[in-house]
Amino acid sequence: MKEVNHKRLTSNAFVNKLLLLNTQFNDWVYVNESFPGPYYKRFSTILEQALEEHSITKDEIVYLLDNHFHVLDHLLELREDDVLFLIKLDYHLESLVKYYAGEIHIELARRGVRLDIFMQHADPNLRIEVAKHGYRLDRLINDPHWSVREQVAMHEYGLRYLLHDKKKNVRETAKRLLLRRDL
Repeated sequence: MKEVNHKRLTSNAFVNKLLLLNTQFNDWVYVNESFPGPYYKRFSTILEQALEEHSITKDEIVYLLDNHFHVLDHLLELREDDVLFLIKLDYHLESLVKYYAGEIHIELARRGVRLDIFMQHADPNLRIEVAKHGYRLDRLINDPHWSVREQVAMHEYGLRYLLHDKKKNVRETAKRLLLRRDL
């Protein structure tokens, strides 16, 4: 990365221009594209698109997040879509667990982050994600929500026990997997 005005620049010319203008991570930026009237995008969206187009590297973005934007100091100010972008970058995932909930937690659980915390969460969707990772199936086999127990069965754990589950879906999944395993 090249340095101008004490700022390290990236391989993307448009991003560099915005950096030199002291644009921040969640600022709105005027983008001159072929749309009628003015068109604005958030800088975080521009970074995400540049990454998808391979015109900037993940390492360059992480450098900017840490050294230019100081994102960790402003986590609570970020919008959900910004945080989902940070998760795509695997950016300080442990820090995001503390500050966010809902879809953010589900995405973190999908990536296997802090399953020990999410296993005890009230949201069954989070516990389903934990079970998908095969984490603590011995405890999740007795989960109050049937879809979590069904996910435990999908790991072929405790199938004989789950054959007697109170929910028909769980019993059928356990039976199907036992029959397939015995073939």
